[in-house]
Amino acid sequence: MILYIIPLFLPYLFAYPCSEITFQKSFTFEEVEECINETSINQLEIEGIINDLKEAAQAYVLTDINNSSIKEHPIDLIQQINEIKTENQTLFSFFQSIFFTFQTTFDPSLTLRVPESSSFNDLLGIYDILFNYNINGIYITPNTNCELFGIKPSIIEKSYLTSINDIDPIKFLLSFAKKYGSYISQHAQLSWVLSSISNIRLSKLPLSFDDLKTPLKLTTNNGTIYTLYYQFVKIEPNSFNELSVSSFKRNECYVMNERRTNVLILSSFETNDINNLNDCLKKFDSNSYPIGIVLQQPKVFGNNEVAASLHQSIVLHDDTRLIGSFRYFDTMNLFYKKEFINQFKDFECKQINIEDIGSQLDSFNNMTHQRTESILYVFNSLTKTMSSLRKSNDIVIFSDGLCTGVCSHFALGLVLRGSSISVTYGYEGNDNKVRISQGSTLSMQETDSRELNNLKRNNLKLNLPVFEIYDYHYNSSESFPLELSNIIPDFHLNRGQFSSVNDIITETLRIIDKFQIQCNELNDRMKYDSIECNIYESTSHKYGGFKCINNSWSNKCEPSYCDYNYFLDSITLNCIKNSCVNIDENDEDTNISILVYVGVSFIILISMLIVSILLGIFILFMHRQNQKLNYNHF
Repeated sequence: MILYIIPLFLPYLFAYPCSEITFQKSFTFEEVEECINETSINQLEIEGIINDLKEAAQAYVLTDINNSSIKEHPIDLIQQINEIKTENQTLFSFFQSIFFTFQTTFDPSLTLRVPESSSFNDLLGIYDILFNYNINGIYITPNTNCELFGIKPSIIEKSYLTSINDIDPIKFLLSFAKKYGSYISQHAQLSWVLSSISNIRLSKLPLSFDDLKTPLKLTTNNGTIYTLYYQFVKIEPNSFNELSVSSFKRNECYVMNERRTNVLILSSFETNDINNLNDCLKKFDSNSYPIGIVLQQPKVFGNNEVAASLHQSIVLHDDTRLIGSFRYFDTMNLFYKKEFINQFKDFECKQINIEDIGSQLDSFNNMTHQRTESILYVFNSLTKTMSSLRKSNDIVIFSDGLCTGVCSHFALGLVLRGSSISVTYGYEGNDNKVRISQGSTLSMQETDSRELNNLKRNNLKLNLPVFEIYDYHYNSSESFPLELSNIIPDFHLNRGQFSSVNDIITETLRIIDKFQIQCNELNDRMKYDSIECNIYESTSHKYGGFKCINNSWSNKCEPSYCDYNYFLDSITLNCIKNSCVNIDENDEDTNISILVYVGVSFIILISMLIVSILLGIFILFMHRQNQKLNYNHF
């Protein structure tokens, strides 16, 4: 009998409390299990958090869309939140429940982060190998992050896999991505799992205990079998930024004069990136070479102003404002802080008052969606503008599909305005859903709300998408969420991650050459800019380019972009004046006003000069009169 009981208690004999989990040492799952469960949460706290999440779901911009037949798997988010268990439990268990509830939305921008003080916040589950993809399949390489923790990888060279747990490697990895990831296309799902599975931060990706402790069986093409376990390490929170599965860890830029190409690698859109980005723009402005932009597994979070400013610095004539709306609900005027709403304007660029904002009802695809009227999100410029501007066919943007949130604003902004060639790379999949990015919404944090006090009290960080973004047309009654749009990239490369700057340059130049004759007729935004198509009257403010027909460039011209401070409407193809500026150098009335102002100023200046001269003569005359009086006195 004792022999049967002992195995049940063996895991607890090897478990450590968090105080004994030390830095720079690896532990097994059995050794860290007690630490993972160390932080608990009571029923009262849970009920308060659940109430806040239900309130947040009212503001969540995709609540209606996710509950409609337009989705492959419709879900009622509020009902699912209601079903989360509220009894006393570990924080990890409660966090898992919220994570899996949010995961059903397939929205990578909807996230909840646990307090930094939680027992599992600084725990990392690490495999000593990395999974990679290229046209030949899945292969493994040593995990270079192991060096940070003194872990010796079990392999020393690249090996291709024939199976994982006796399943085709791609099928196994896609099943993991569907279970834990939030991406829609197989292209993005595989990119996500390759970047995530070998370095699991438990406070972001709370895997089930079964998956954390069950080994993987890897079989290579030469018959070698590896058994792979997660090893757990405790690391400083700032050290998570040092983890990477790619050749590039941060924003980087290069000017390669010998190959006449610029390269910009983007992994972050934070305010502390501005100086670095300005340095890059200055380098690019010193030449007229094409620019290859690689979205290198960028974070969901970031600063929208940084993304918009960078876009405008590269393509000056684009509208970098966001057009969209909030989900309308009865208490929305009490939900948002005034400071958050103050960033939004109406179509005349006037400050909106959320208490007065109108609502309208959209009905499409058996869905009813009540939203606010369309409004603008206006940014301040943070980066320097380049004077050496590029044509759209001299900018190539590469994405592995993981671009979302702020990154999506940048990528889709360029693509929707036809301002760059769009290229995806990685596993294409068989679902025909390859996208340059996912998650076309603008998010708020819990601190932007006047409510959600239970989240704040428990130091839970919520990233909540609240503003759905529309296409670039300027009729405020028109709306169709980009979330429902099928934006087809111009090209797809069946290849893995870029390994070097020269690798990026080679693909950039190859795509630009290919684009001279081949194009994507499904992308009607992209024109081949040419002086031959500048056939429009100057008062229209339009500049033209050749249209793509049957996947090749025709001799038919269409408007491509507009004068500075005029924006091309994606439907009417007319140039619409920027409502957020008072002076436009191309506006005749404004020029007349300037001339009148200069003329009046000149007249005033001359008048003041004449008055000054007359006053001087008068003073001189009085001075001489005074001298005469003094002379007569003596």
